[in-house]
Amino acid sequence: MIVQLHKYLLLGPKKEMDRFFALAQRAGFMEFIGLSHKKALDMPKDAKTILSAIKIARMHTTSSSESYETTLHPLALSQQIVQWNEELERLIEEKRVLQAEIARIAAFGNFSKQDIETIYREGKRVMQFFCMKSDLMQKMPLPPEVIYIGREYDLAYFLSIAKEPMKYPKMIEILIDRPVGELRERLKSCDQEILHVEKEIHESASALPYLQNGLLDDLNAYDLNLAKHDASSPLDDLFAIEAWVPKTKLKSLQGLLSRLDIHAEEIAIEKKDKIPTCQENKGVGKLGEDLVHVYDTPAWTDKDPSLWVLVFFALFFSMIIADAGYGLIYLLIGLFLKWKMKRAGGAIRRFIKLILILSTCCIVWGVMTASFFGMEIGPNNPYRRFSFLHYLATQKAEYHLEKKDDVYQEYVARFPKAAEAKNGHAFLVNTEHTVDGKVVYEGLSDFYDSILLELSLFVGMVHISLSFCRYM
Repeated sequence: MIVQLHKYLLLGPKKEMDRFFALAQRAGFMEFIGLSHKKALDMPKDAKTILSAIKIARMHTTSSSESYETTLHPLALSQQIVQWNEELERLIEEKRVLQAEIARIAAFGNFSKQDIETIYREGKRVMQFFCMKSDLMQKMPLPPEVIYIGREYDLAYFLSIAKEPMKYPKMIEILIDRPVGELRERLKSCDQEILHVEKEIHESASALPYLQNGLLDDLNAYDLNLAKHDASSPLDDLFAIEAWVPKTKLKSLQGLLSRLDIHAEEIAIEKKDKIPTCQENKGVGKLGEDLVHVYDTPAWTDKDPSLWVLVFFALFFSMIIADAGYGLIYLLIGLFLKWKMKRAGGAIRRFIKLILILSTCCIVWGVMTASFFGMEIGPNNPYRRFSFLHYLATQKAEYHLEKKDDVYQEYVARFPKAAEAKNGHAFLVNTEHTVDGKVVYEGLSDFYDSILLELSLFVGMVHISLSFCRYM
């Protein structure tokens, strides 16, 4: 149900403020309204760091099922994970650059940069590296100081040994800072460093629950500071703040304030106030509330749609699946989770209950429509003959059989054997014919499809009509 909210003004000495907000946060039934008009507090950097570490940890699989043991504070561990991730990104980028550089100069092979400098210093010769389009090489004679090295893809590579730096038409000089051998050594080292950093991040990924608890503590402290920040100070020694309190928690408010030197006074709700919605449900209604929050939160003036949503969600889900076999699988999964997670509470326990409800509805609807793992069940099979869908189809067929209307005439014209039928079941069965070696009961299939369509439209109309009736 949606609980009515009351607006309260809370006044007290500043010395009681920290204790009051700590108790209010623990109780968790008040929503504070800021009076100070101060600039909103930004999320603390520590929380952002832990959040970044959690995102990184989720992207890496844990190396073992054992929990991650560490003496580090969640913030320190988060900073370490973030640093590792930055180092990993840097190494991956360096590896990409190295691979591109190796591909660019691989044609010249491995050589010593020091030998080139020695040749320049003692032999007075300048060594330069060039490349050009392969098809242009055939049209251009090479100077005597230019040596052809090789060809890769559509480029030809050359080495020039001249007395002074040269430039050649149609050729592009290639500047080489480090030879291929040195680049490959660094690439090998880079791969080893990447493996080491990835191992550290993979191992730290098992600390995800530890980091989440650390983030929760930081966010709780942030919310507490945010509430304190919203409190105004009409006098130097006093603080004041407004809060929304559910009608069902008024006694709890008095009990909380009985231990504090703080006064609460109910005040009028102004037109400009944005009244929040407080939903309180138990049992099955809580399952519907979870579904409601998936879509949206209803207005405080609305009626609680939790049970309404649960009933029609289960109905529509079963109509979509429309198979008792799949419903049985869902039921087994739900029972397994219930057995495996006996101590689960809160949202997980409610989710398991929802699975059991949906699976049961799927089984019921599947039995009503004689559908089991999509298997073709013969029209004379007891499972099909006693299904609700077949009952409706035979009743509809008997109506046409009695009236001898245009539907009856159409089927008799196509399937003369249908005229011999004495009841609706026989009429539908006598519309059989063979398609690609497979027996098809066309009348039965047509009647089933039309009835399912009509049922879907009828349920949809009832759902919409009743939803409007809720406001009457």
